[in-house]
Amino acid sequence: MAGTSTTELVTNFALSDAGKSDKEPLTARTILGASWSSPVTVRGTQYRQVLRFNADGTCTQAVYRTAPTGLGALLGSRTYTYKLDPWGSLSVYAAGELIEWGKVAVVTKDQFDYDIVVNVFDPGRSASRITFVRHDGR
Repeated sequence: MAGTSTTELVTNFALSDAGKSDKEPLTARTILGASWSSPVTVRGTQYRQVLRFNADGTCTQAVYRTAPTGLGALLGSRTYTYKLDPWGSLSVYAAGELIEWGKVAVVTKDQFDYDIVVNVFDPGRSASRITFVRHDGR
């Protein structure tokens, strides 16, 4: 695919039927309206990120220090917009620009895996998997 940019591939994927079946999974949108967390390591330091996908197409990400009893101090938060199709394809946008695209696979009502296909700002994260669990507020 010489001459085709990653952005073009991601943009055109949404128009294709790649990876889609005739039966719409009932679990793809179960991540909406709940808070989800996963560990994240930045420069060797362990943190915890908490995501919430709202039904209005916004997603909030908050990053906390980890503490022995749960979450420590809030380091920062940011709101994004997203599109999630019934088959689990998730596109995340900042200021209207695509910044990440991946695949959501709901494992149970309390866990989902997110496979990053493209991360515009950190290409090293592409092809990685993050497991999120339902966040209970601690």
